[in-house]
Amino acid sequence: MNDGTGARTGLAPYLKAALLASDAATGELMDRFRSTGAAVAGMGLAAWEKAPGHLVTEADMASDAAIRSALGGRDTPGDIHSEESFVDRGGGERFWLVDPLCGTRLYAAGLGLFGLSIALIGPGGVAELGVIALPTLKERLAAVRGRGVTRNGRPWRAQAPEGDLGDVVVGASAGTFTRESLGRLGWAAEAGGLVSLGSAPYALFQLAAGRLGAQVFYDAGAEHLAAGTVVCAELGVRITDDAGAPLTFEPGGVHPVAVCAWPSVHGQVLEAMAAA
Repeated sequence: MNDGTGARTGLAPYLKAALLASDAATGELMDRFRSTGAAVAGMGLAAWEKAPGHLVTEADMASDAAIRSALGGRDTPGDIHSEESFVDRGGGERFWLVDPLCGTRLYAAGLGLFGLSIALIGPGGVAELGVIALPTLKERLAAVRGRGVTRNGRPWRAQAPEGDLGDVVVGASAGTFTRESLGRLGWAAEAGGLVSLGSAPYALFQLAAGRLGAQVFYDAGAEHLAAGTVVCAELGVRITDDAGAPLTFEPGGVHPVAVCAWPSVHGQVLEAMAAA
């Protein structure tokens, strides 16, 4: 699909590559996904644990391969750091951060609450470009820093939810929920409701669409967050840690706490977290 978000920024080739990559990866994921299967075995997918408790399937790997191929052109230099692989392209001032299937366990269970993320990181660890796709919803958001957002190829502006923290639904997600991270959710009692969505791009899409007032991540990898935070920031969402400092991204980085919230409630979330 065509998308003019990156025009006149010098990032147009990167944006084109990311969009092509998201289309190719979406095709690979949807070719294999079956919502009627109660588990990954119902889809006939090979699956294994790359580390204890961390599931990976052949769908992850097929999506990853499609993304690597699309991002690897001569016009888009930079190493490709994916959750499932690494392509050394000689370094440089920019690099890619990729999650080819965020929400693998949801995907494997036949739940359509998964997504994929492709981000370009520039000097200082600043996310310059982000594309997130939600294959089952047929939704894709793309953004270049300072150039706005497109939704399925068309310029898009979201409407923030109305009200204070007590009037909105918030999301809370973790790389892996532990007793410690669950014990830190006391702040959410101040919100109008709480949901936990196991895929960062899926959750950030709901935030971008104004359905959530805030989305908080615990111990989330940089590759999960980078793309979606570019999109949300371009729409006016505030993206910080729990001390209010901006996020930066590096390969293999993990954010202990990332607070993504609309301005009307961001400060209230930080206050509620501090009080809890």
